Amino acid sequence: MGWLLRTFTGDPTLPVPDRVIRHCWTTDPFTMGAYSYPSTSSQLSDYAKLSEPLPSCEQPKLLLAGEHTHEHYWSFLHGARMAGIEQAHKIIEWEEKQRL
Repeated sequence: MGWLLRTFTGDPTLPVPDRVIRHCWTTDPFTMGAYSYPSTSSQLSDYAKLSEPLPSCEQPKLLLAGEHTHEHYWSFLHGARMAGIEQAHKIIEWEEKQRL
C-alpha cells in the first residue's frame, strides 16, 4: 500500500503505513451516506464562491474545502483532496505575503 500512497501523492518519501483506519460513512448516523450534489438552480460560479476566503482574500479567517467546493469534481473524494490542496496554497501564499 505504500507504493499506492507514494504514487497518488507524488511524494516518494512517504513511509509504509503501519495501520489503516476506515470510516464507514454509509452507516454513519450523522451522514447516512450523504454526499453533495448541485441542485437544478446551481451555477458553476457557486463553487468559486464557496472557495473564497472569508471575510476577504486580504484577511482570510475561514477557508472551506471539500468535495462540495470543487467546481469539476464535486461529490468525489479526489475533488475533496484537490480542494484542500488549493486552499492550502491560498494559506501559503497569504503567509508569504505577510513576511514581505
